[in-house]
Amino acid sequence: MARFVPTFALALLLGCGGSPPVPPELEGLQLPARNAPAARPELGVQTQALTIRELPPAGPALRISRGGRAPEAEVQVAGALSADATRLAIQPSTGDALEIRYRLPTDLPAPRRTAATARARVLDVSSPDGADRLVQVHDDSGLTFGEVWRTAPSPLRIELEGGLRLDQEAIEPGEGAGYLSVPLAAIDAAGRRTPLAPDRVTTVALPTGPVAVHVSVSHYRVGDRMDGHGAGQYVLHAWLSGPATP
Repeated sequence: MARFVPTFALALLLGCGGSPPVPPELEGLQLPARNAPAARPELGVQTQALTIRELPPAGPALRISRGGRAPEAEVQVAGALSADATRLAIQPSTGDALEIRYRLPTDLPAPRRTAATARARVLDVSSPDGADRLVQVHDDSGLTFGEVWRTAPSPLRIELEGGLRLDQEAIEPGEGAGYLSVPLAAIDAAGRRTPLAPDRVTTVALPTGPVAVHVSVSHYRVGDRMDGHGAGQYVLHAWLSGPATP
């Protein structure tokens, strides 16, 4: 026999039409690419391109597109570079340009264009369960732009091109739900370690030139079985811009 949920119970389950709160590490998160529905002219159904949302009205944010659509989960492009305070674009010899639009943290300088060409690599397999995005743009002088937004059950260790690594330290999570700060450092190819403080810009010296790093988030989300995250998660969100002024 079919079972029905009473109207008043349904209202409680849906929160009277409200939306659940968004965890801070997911705010502004760009959803991963997904396939558009197939065209079915005989049924009056047309294929609709996945459009790219505008940047939110405030706060650091990033949007990536290619040909006006969200790119695949992994993209590598090389070609002519154009850049300004809010946008990077790489135009390959064939095909559509890869466009990266951004609003950087207020204290992070915009990437400086030092070469006519560049290469970019974007890996974005983010989902509602957590962020998983790594964006890197390099020209002949080294790192031009980068964003790291990752979530994992163990401390994050992010290897970037050019001999730079971002390392989180393991912490004791303790009891209860909440967020705990996680120490983070940049380590170069020679093993030199530069501590990175949250909510500020730190300049890291590299053989290819200095890089400015802004850490938006480096914390541990303590597990809460009520919200489905019983194991807890390490979260890292950082921006990189170069070549920075030493």
